[in-house]
Parts: sequence; structure tokens; C-alpha cells
Amino acid sequence: MPTTDEFLNHTKACTEADVALGKNVWTMYASTVSELGEFADEALKEENVPTHGHKPVDEGTLGEGVDVVICALALYFMRGGTPQHLAEYGMKKLAKWEESQHKELQRQQKQ
Repeated sequence: MPTTDEFLNHTKACTEADVALGKNVWTMYASTVSELGEFADEALKEENVPTHGHKPVDEGTLGEGVDVVICALALYFMRGGTPQHLAEYGMKKLAKWEESQHKELQRQQKQ
């Protein structure tokens, strides 16, 4: 089974190949938005939302979620990001997220 590091490095290599073929941050952004739309469509199907529930699930939200992650990582790598920076800065971002969750929990407990 591949490691997360192998996945990140392979995504970075594929991103560099796309850039060499002429893809830029704006076309990758459009790809990301498109994949996010596909994720939303699959979520509507999985949740049996009226007008969507009758449609068959294709890749499902897990498959489309991976596409969204790959596109987001490609945008990050196109701007010079590295797996090391992602891990280091990502942990700082997660700490901020956890802090906001903690504050919200405290706020809710006061009500």
C-alpha cells in the first residue's frame, strides 16, 4: 500500500508534468471547481435528495473527494508548495482550527 508521502510526491510530480504541458494555476483552479461540483453531485445522490436520488452513484463522494484533494494539492504545488511545508504549516492551521472548535464548544456550554 502506498504511503501518504508517496501520494504527495506523486501528486507533485504529476503537477509539474501538467505545468510543463501548459497547465497553469487558473486552469487547475477550474479543474478544482469542476471536481468540487462532481463531489456535490455525488453527495446529492448519496443523500437521496429529491431530483437527484434516482440517479446512479458514479464514483461516490469518496472517489470525487480524492479528485478534489488532488486538484487542491496541485494548486498548492503550482505555487511552490512542498510536502514538508504542507506538513509543518498544515499542523499550524490545524491547531488554529482546533482552537476555534474549542472556543465554540466553550461558547455553547455557556448557553
